[in-house]
Amino acid sequence: MNMADNALAQDPLDTLMWRAEDLNHQGRWLHAVQCYFSVLDAYPDHVPAYLALAHIYMKHEQWRAARDLLHRGLVAVGDDPLLNLHLGNVYLNEENLDKAMSCYRATLRVDPESAAALYNLGLALVRQGRNAEAITVLSSLVGKRPEFPGLPELLGSTYLAVGRPERALAVMLPAETGVPDHARLLYLIAQALSAEHRWSEALPRLRKAHLLTPDDAEIMRSYGCAFVMLGRTAEGVSWLKRAVETDPTLLYAHLNLAAAYHEQGHGSEARAALEAAHRIDPENPWVDSCLKEWGYATASGNGTFEGSHGSRSEDRGDAYR
Repeated sequence: MNMADNALAQDPLDTLMWRAEDLNHQGRWLHAVQCYFSVLDAYPDHVPAYLALAHIYMKHEQWRAARDLLHRGLVAVGDDPLLNLHLGNVYLNEENLDKAMSCYRATLRVDPESAAALYNLGLALVRQGRNAEAITVLSSLVGKRPEFPGLPELLGSTYLAVGRPERALAVMLPAETGVPDHARLLYLIAQALSAEHRWSEALPRLRKAHLLTPDDAEIMRSYGCAFVMLGRTAEGVSWLKRAVETDPTLLYAHLNLAAAYHEQGHGSEARAALEAAHRIDPENPWVDSCLKEWGYATASGNGTFEGSHGSRSEDRGDAYR
């Protein structure tokens, strides 16, 4: 060991940090926490120790401890972009969206290029239903880091939410080549294609998404709808029945099944599917209208299939990254 390496090995800060990291890798995370606190007691402005300790707390779902620690760090260090980013992630996990966005904006004031802050700010805006603002933020990230993980899906699903499937496809189709086995991306592309009545293009993507996630009832529902819209009603009914069997609470699967049964002339089965939907959501106006008027479909014959994309709650976006 040369003199420089020897001097580095004897540095007490590095020694404590290496020891804490080793303990954490060994699964002795409580001992690692104690070691990181020893670092912070001696070096209260050492940002890497705050971040490493926050990661441990977050991994073990100690959200309040992570929040208190990061606040302590911001008092000791000042307006540090990484501390604000991680604090925003804690608030995002807690669904305290206003505070999360405040933290992300604080990060961006210091580091305007922070891709993680832009993505998570966009995600928080989506969760608040502020889709237009989210699109602006996420579009700026496309210009900086188009390959950022999860960006095509989040921006694409947000475009779908505001009724712009063509823009959703412009964002998501280029990403499909890079991640051809991404079930959620395939599902969202299929939803955008379905919104443009491009059912034959949606079908193979839904088939692949199902193979990747065979227990996903929403994908089964969408797959069934695509078959019905292509005139393959019997196959569609089979998949819609699988969807409601897999997840009996999936409202639109029951509605779509009712419409498919109606197309086949199976009135009693259609009524049963609508009554199941009514039990899930008695206030749903479409369910009520169909039950009262026995109008399982609109005048065009396929009303309950139209506009049903993006019905699952997860379409508000991925967890912070």
